[in-house]
Amino acid sequence: MAGNTPRGIRKRVNAAGQPRYQVRYLIRDATSTSGWVETSATFATLREAKAFKAERDNEAALGARRFDPRLGRIPLSRVWDQYSASKRPAVSAKTWSGYTQHWQVRIRPQFGHIPVDEISRTSVQQYVDALTVGPWAKVSTLRLLRSILEVAREDGRIHRNPAHGVSAGRIPARERHRYLTAPEVAALAGACKDQGDVVTILAYTGLRWSELVGLRVGDIDLATRRLHVRRAAPEVEGRIIIGPPKTGPPNAPCPSLGSSSTHSPHASLAVSPTSQPSPHLPAQCSDPTTGADTPTGHKRYA
Repeated sequence: MAGNTPRGIRKRVNAAGQPRYQVRYLIRDATSTSGWVETSATFATLREAKAFKAERDNEAALGARRFDPRLGRIPLSRVWDQYSASKRPAVSAKTWSGYTQHWQVRIRPQFGHIPVDEISRTSVQQYVDALTVGPWAKVSTLRLLRSILEVAREDGRIHRNPAHGVSAGRIPARERHRYLTAPEVAALAGACKDQGDVVTILAYTGLRWSELVGLRVGDIDLATRRLHVRRAAPEVEGRIIIGPPKTGPPNAPCPSLGSSSTHSPHASLAVSPTSQPSPHLPAQCSDPTTGADTPTGHKRYA
């Protein structure tokens, strides 16, 4: 032991004259006689070396699987495949499309071929700083990269996540939402002509666009003046994908179309329980009395 260097940590000087701290420890190896083989890890600071050694000592004391640096030699693209297998079924098609875009366009060209144990915090920060995208796209890209690297850490491929502590920069404050008054909604609906009902329903029910597209005739209850949101139909990569709504139980009804619980404080949408179809509704939705779904597809308006 030299100076204040703890036992089990060896201080060395590299070719550039900079100090380095080497930690030697045991890992399992089925090919060796004893079942163990000695290996080492080198760090730029004594603090990092101490933290690493403490983790390895705790693993040995608990009898846990010891950190094996050989596991970190796989490229990040292999970890992405593992991340995809577990994450894709848990998110919506639209969310997964966004993840795929961040990976294909931004992350894979930079880090996909690099072994995960060679990705440093400095390289991640430099990469994020150099991204020429908007602030929210930058945040989303960093979050995805951090999640992928966390899979590698949990699998023991790296002993820490290099994306932790990386900053995406300052996020500008969003402007406050401006809500239209009832006369403004009416004027906008009138200007939209045959699509005016779309504007009116969106304004007074708070439906997402994908939830409106997913509505069928059987979801409209004129007797109780309610719309039942049972599915969403977002457009993903040019295709309409049918799935459950983003939030809430799939059969949760929207606020009553004539109640004071609608989003506008100025007026409410009156829906008359009549068998006469609205002249603004698309043809495939023009029978509000049957209560049956009309399998004519979902509308997409430019």
